[in-house]
Amino acid sequence: MTAENGDMRQLILPSVFVLLMAAAALAEDVAVVFSRPGCPPCERLKAAIAEDATLFAGYRLQQVDSSQDRELAARHGVRSVPTVVIVRNGRQVAKRSGYESADDLREWLDTQKRSRRWHR
Repeated sequence: MTAENGDMRQLILPSVFVLLMAAAALAEDVAVVFSRPGCPPCERLKAAIAEDATLFAGYRLQQVDSSQDRELAARHGVRSVPTVVIVRNGRQVAKRSGYESADDLREWLDTQKRSRRWHR
């Protein structure tokens, strides 16, 4: 199921299996943002996402509460939050942990998009 939010599409998925299969079937990259309530850096990242719908342009965005979906967090080796994981063709291809400015995150995401052409 998808929900439109301006230019940002958010993929709403119930499980690890569905997330990985959807990423592969869609032939699109999925950016999974792991966070948890009460985490100040997580709240800053969520605010940055809300303020700039183009931050994750080119990705299907899935926000995951790591305290609620521990299986998914463990599957992606998430040890701290916030963590952004890029899933391509059903496999994790990149991961970045810790809060970063929107500009630094955008630069990293753009680098991941440019590398996409070499991995398809």
